[in-house]
Amino acid sequence: MRIIRSAQTIAPFGDRVCDLPFLDVSFEQFRQREVQQARVEPNDLCFASWAFASAEILEAFRRQTTPGTPSRLSLPVSHVSRIFQPLSSVLRKDDQLLYDIFIYADQNASLEELRHTCAPVCVETESKTKLRQLPRMNSGPSEIEYPVDGRLAVHLEHWVHLLWAIPCLVPGLLKNARNRVGRNVTIHPTAYLENAVIGDNTQIGAGCFISNSYIGPGSQLFDFTKVRHSVLGHGTHTLADASFSHVVSFGGATLSNLLLRDVILGRNCFVTTGVIFQDQSIDKPISVLDGGKEISTERMALGGCAGHGCILGARAIIAPGRALPNRTTIVMRREEGVHKISPELARTPVCWNEGTLSPAAEMLSEGGIDEFEDDRRRYTRDNIPQRYE
Repeated sequence: MRIIRSAQTIAPFGDRVCDLPFLDVSFEQFRQREVQQARVEPNDLCFASWAFASAEILEAFRRQTTPGTPSRLSLPVSHVSRIFQPLSSVLRKDDQLLYDIFIYADQNASLEELRHTCAPVCVETESKTKLRQLPRMNSGPSEIEYPVDGRLAVHLEHWVHLLWAIPCLVPGLLKNARNRVGRNVTIHPTAYLENAVIGDNTQIGAGCFISNSYIGPGSQLFDFTKVRHSVLGHGTHTLADASFSHVVSFGGATLSNLLLRDVILGRNCFVTTGVIFQDQSIDKPISVLDGGKEISTERMALGGCAGHGCILGARAIIAPGRALPNRTTIVMRREEGVHKISPELARTPVCWNEGTLSPAAEMLSEGGIDEFEDDRRRYTRDNIPQRYE
């Protein structure tokens, strides 16, 4: 299998798409796995580095192509195929969408040469779909039809493509099973799972609800967490009562939110309960930045993106379609943030003190924390309330 490499990276993450986490493996490994399952000779195929098609589409592509004839994958324009088209290099020609996936092509030809010399082969496949209603302010909901069987082709060239496409691939991991649960997984008896993929060494708390979603290995979902049509990568920790819908997180995150919707998060993010990603447009489709230009997503509902290592504090509000750079820290007031931690404070109880961390014992001895002083006076040995005895 030939991959036409590119130096293009996905903003704001700064990673090439082949290096990004894609469910339980990297995108490069996931694509290779789909090729193996498609029963197509790998040496016959050629992909642009951002191009992807699921196994069922690749197998149909091989069957409908004359052996030895250089051909290019094409899908008929439909509600499903065109939902991933905005901001991508997928070419629309009449009633077909042309992808940078080729078979029986010259292994030494450039991408531009392949685009011009390979004849489009329109692949007809049946796909199960579901109609999703997207909320809108001051109007009725808009609707979008998306695949629910893991069959899709897409160019992954922008963070919106990752957000839209990755959750749609979860059904392909289930292989018609109701759920897929890894090893050493602890699930509370009151938790509910439906079409869920749960990675190894994961803990699912009481009252959790997981539907049509992937939870990565080593994750911990605290009580009453709700996850719908989302992908939470390895080592994700959620706090109690958190709720996620159509969210992608690359892993290592600590997440707590009343409703995080249509948002993608990089590695090792921290999101508190009061963070709001606005996801509704009033009068026109939401636009995003692409190469320094505002480009329409053709959608009336879309959240946003946070790069790797972002820390988003309470009451942070992000406008629809905005992307935060890697390692962005947002707090309501400048003095709320702590930017440096002294190594001497390791294993020492500390308190926030005007933008720094100070030893708790030192703050108490100096009477520097009013709340602690009030508690200390209230709960002296001679004045402990009855319920604490």
